[in-house]
Amino acid sequence: MLKDRRNCFGQNDKASRKGIRFRKRWLNRCYRKSEHQALRSADVDAMEQDLLGIKRKQWRKMPDIPLGRVIQGNRASDLKWRFCQESARNPDLLDGLQAFLLAQGVQGGQLSATMKCAREMVFDFSSSDGKLDSGAAFGIAEFLRHHRQR
Repeated sequence: MLKDRRNCFGQNDKASRKGIRFRKRWLNRCYRKSEHQALRSADVDAMEQDLLGIKRKQWRKMPDIPLGRVIQGNRASDLKWRFCQESARNPDLLDGLQAFLLAQGVQGGQLSATMKCAREMVFDFSSSDGKLDSGAAFGIAEFLRHHRQR
């Protein structure tokens, strides 16, 4: 799983393979064209200066994202979506979450961070950037599991 990767750039794998070949050909074509234009000048000294001044364009292929990170992001997104759905059905969900966390022994900074994260998910889901504290995610997931069983 460490070497397994997924394309998360909005392309399928075939498009990536074709795009890499295209970019390499494009870079070489641009370089050859600029050399050809420099060779067309009539003055030999100017031609040498032009040839020495030509720089190849740079392009590097970007690696795909490791599968573990993709799965982690999907789980966080699913958790946020489930929590938003539950909060739409139950307006007192945040109070229930806080009571559940206190009963589980979560206190202090961890409790306030989890509640802050939950409030952001409920009130501003569209602007959340997909980052979810692992402790907060665990507390919210446990609460949702417990809440569904009731």
